[in-house]
Amino acid sequence: MQNSEIHSYKDIKNKILEAVEEFSQPIIGTLTPSGQNVILQTKDGLGWFTTKDGVTIAKHISFEDPVKNAVGEFLKHAALKTVYEVGDGTTTSVLLARAFIKEGFKLLDAGWNSQRLIRELDIMGKQVLSNIEKMSYKIKDDKDLKNVALISSNNDEEIAENTIKAIKSAGLEGTILIEDSPKNETEVQTEEGFIIDNGMFSPHFSNIKGKFMAQYPNDKGEDFRILVMDKRIYYPEEAIVILKITFKAGIKNIVIVASDFIGTAPNTFLTNHLRGNMGILLVKAPDEETLEDLASYLGTQVISEKKGDLSTNLTIEDFGEAKKVMSDAKKTLILNKNKKTAEDRVLAIREEIKNAKDEKGKERLEKRLARMTSGTVTLYVGGRTAPEMREKMFRYEDAISATKAAMRSGYCVGGGITLAKSYIGLQGKAEILQLFNKVCLSQLEQLAINCDLHYQTLLEKVSEGEKTFMGMKIAEYNLGYNVSKNQYSDLLQDGVIEPLEVIRQAFSNALSVANIILSSKFIISLCQKESTDEKKKP
Repeated sequence: MQNSEIHSYKDIKNKILEAVEEFSQPIIGTLTPSGQNVILQTKDGLGWFTTKDGVTIAKHISFEDPVKNAVGEFLKHAALKTVYEVGDGTTTSVLLARAFIKEGFKLLDAGWNSQRLIRELDIMGKQVLSNIEKMSYKIKDDKDLKNVALISSNNDEEIAENTIKAIKSAGLEGTILIEDSPKNETEVQTEEGFIIDNGMFSPHFSNIKGKFMAQYPNDKGEDFRILVMDKRIYYPEEAIVILKITFKAGIKNIVIVASDFIGTAPNTFLTNHLRGNMGILLVKAPDEETLEDLASYLGTQVISEKKGDLSTNLTIEDFGEAKKVMSDAKKTLILNKNKKTAEDRVLAIREEIKNAKDEKGKERLEKRLARMTSGTVTLYVGGRTAPEMREKMFRYEDAISATKAAMRSGYCVGGGITLAKSYIGLQGKAEILQLFNKVCLSQLEQLAINCDLHYQTLLEKVSEGEKTFMGMKIAEYNLGYNVSKNQYSDLLQDGVIEPLEVIRQAFSNALSVANIILSSKFIISLCQKESTDEKKKP
């Protein structure tokens, strides 16, 4: 029998701070190219790998103590939210959350009311975000893109160059797949795929550990089929019919693209997916034209509601085949196994475009054509060993996400300079200003630790110039420590930059999670109550 255990913040404050420190240290130690690697054991306990990827490390951390684990889960949420939004910046999220929590507790101990504290933090946080926005720059050329990719890949020239090549081939909204390769070298291959402007119906249908993503064939390489329907699947009996037909045919994985999934049918699919009975992916089609185009693209047909009862008419022959399917929260990519059917459909729509008599009709057809000919790039990442290959794949993911983010929103100076300067001009209560001073300088401080630099010397170097900053001077030029060159220089001129969106999301998510912890007075966890018999045992 499970009971609740109530923990007061007054009694467990030290344990909370211990959890923040223990959770953060392996992650923030990876910051900058001079940061450390972390060796992790795989979830199944059968292997090991090394990484500097903050979110991957965060996912592998848990505590037996329920209070520590609760704190760890909140910090993990900050990292996951940042990687979900922009694909990078998780280490900075954890670093900033740590600073907010540690400094926030000092004010609570000094008598601050928790609700008043978080209001003041939010007010000043908005000022910081506004300052960061003002210090951003727009991408001008490929050199800027490469600089972003270099920083995110720990100054790996090959990764940076392949990242730019892949993004330019696929386009900003195109899809880039990252696969392992039996070769030592990394190869970039481009092909066309079908894009659906909807992702998986629920994140619970993901089958890639630690990611909001589903991919078929799965990691076991098992075959799969695609069912295209113009029906709104409602009843669990309908779901069971589909599952029985595929299971009887020896198919262990299925992708269903339909008009909608309502009622109790989604629960039937999800239960079977989570239990491992069958790998399932549900995707809701945005319109009927998407269904028709997809069926023609795959060389199959739309299973129409007009054809009657599913239980009597559906056969395994109604299921299409594809080379690969990938789906995340926003879109789904399908690569065709049969190029001939795809080419035929593309030619047919191009012919319709030629014969279109009105601009609206022509524009709609052009969108349909683009949906079937979206650029898809696959990076086949090579390495001398499996751990090396996996670590490189993580860095490719970070480089691609960061570069795309910079293309969308611009970039800021890296090396901790932007956050340090975001403190300039803040207005508010003295205690809150002091807290933000610590938070905004936390990146610089961690950089000094990871690079074996004297922090005060680093701060003095950064503070040279004409503007006043907490009684010190701060440079109008972007003087900072360039880790790759092992010297002080103008970081903007040297291309030490990071995406605006990464800094913005990391700061916002860190503040959000810190506010939750600072504004709560109790943690209530479940505990397993010992039975009377167990208590009697010696």
